[in-house]
Parts: sequence; C-alpha cells; structure tokens
Amino acid sequence: MIGYIIAGTILIALILTKIIYDVIEKRKCTGKTEAELIFVDERSDKDSTARRYTYYYVPLYEYSVNGKVYHAETNEFSRNKGAFKVNVKYEVHYNPDKPYKCFISGKKGKPVKESQF
Repeated sequence: MIGYIIAGTILIALILTKIIYDVIEKRKCTGKTEAELIFVDERSDKDSTARRYTYYYVPLYEYSVNGKVYHAETNEFSRNKGAFKVNVKYEVHYNPDKPYKCFISGKKGKPVKESQF
C-alpha cells in the first residue's frame, strides 16, 4: 500500500514539474511573428497485437526570425487530415534568445518542439 502512495506522489511531482517548466518556457516567448502551416505529416502507430495501424496527422509550421527560417510542430494531432488547413497563418510567440523555442497562438498554448526536416 505504501508503495502505491510513493509512486502516486512521484507521478504527481513529475506532472507538476512539467507544467511549471512549460509555464516558464512560455513566459520566455516574448517575440512575435507569423507562422504558416506548411505541411500535414501522416504518422501511424501499431496496436498492441501489431495487426492494425492507427493513422494520425500532425501539423508542421514554418516561421522566420531575423531572416532565419524555423520549423516547428505542436503537440496537437488529429485522426482527420482535413482538420488542418495548409497555408493558413498563425501568430507564433518565440524566445528571442532561442528563436527555435516557440508556441503557436490558438493551438492549445503549449510550447512546441523544433522539427528537423
């Protein structure tokens, strides 16, 4: 029983640490520019029996800061490819010290990761 309490406490601490980290990173994103949804990436996962694939779609964005182009993807996805419209522009907030760190306005407000493509 005590093991479950310890495991639960550790899990809660990890979740809170991640939330606090995201808030801190988001506050550092004081620069603004425009990002364009340039591509919708199709990805797949196998079920536990490896007999069936589940497909989902992730939007990829492009923006530039001081003439340098950056690519980013959000933490969002959809099982419907039509949920994302290519060539639509969004406001992006980026960290002026590390412009590859950003979040897209209107996209659940989560920090996004830099894409390598």
